[in-house]
Amino acid sequence: LNKLDYYKDFNTEKNLRAKLKSEVEKHLDDKKIVIIDYLNYIKGFRYELYCLVRNYKTRLCMVYLKIEYEICFKYNEEKKYYPEDLLKDLYSRMEEPQAKNRWDSPLHQVYFEEELPYEEIFTQLVDGKRPSYAVSTHTEKKFDSDFLQELEAICSNINSNIIEQQANGLVESVKIDDYFIYLKKVFSGVELKKLKQEFTKICKMHPPKNKVSTMKSYVEYINTVQERY
Repeated sequence: LNKLDYYKDFNTEKNLRAKLKSEVEKHLDDKKIVIIDYLNYIKGFRYELYCLVRNYKTRLCMVYLKIEYEICFKYNEEKKYYPEDLLKDLYSRMEEPQAKNRWDSPLHQVYFEEELPYEEIFTQLVDGKRPSYAVSTHTEKKFDSDFLQELEAICSNINSNIIEQQANGLVESVKIDDYFIYLKKVFSGVELKKLKQEFTKICKMHPPKNKVSTMKSYVEYINTVQERY
């Protein structure tokens, strides 16, 4: 993959992420170790990869190379990977992984010239805890029309709230009962419909426990994945 071609604008980079995700999914199973060596600066994309791992009931480990910009600049000058303005832009975009986020955990933060904890990483990938769902895991539950109607009503109501409050432009947050959606863009109706469809698929596999749990989970889902839109 040519880095400069894919990082030159938003749409080409979005296509790159889609290709990478597809390749990861193609090779992912519980009998091999898949390494994705990528900038991974968008927490929403890391969340998507986490969901893939979780769906395949396997394990993951995050390795974050935390390096000062001056060091990156020095090596880039030698290797000529990126133009300087693009290097600055990519470095500034980094949404640092946090060990408290389940999609960033277990996390190894490694500094320049520090040796990787190879044995610990290997142990976590082979014998570590598998990601679990935040919502109910009773996948054998049958879905009646009431459940699907309630799910549709909750998600549609949240989407309508977003559209209504964004009618006059971007707002920083939308309050849904006791929860907040922190918006980074103006969503179109089509984009929100797609988010609802994706979330509905997840709920059919792993149904929320109740109405409040559904609402909270959808709010969290939008907060987490919106960066890829």
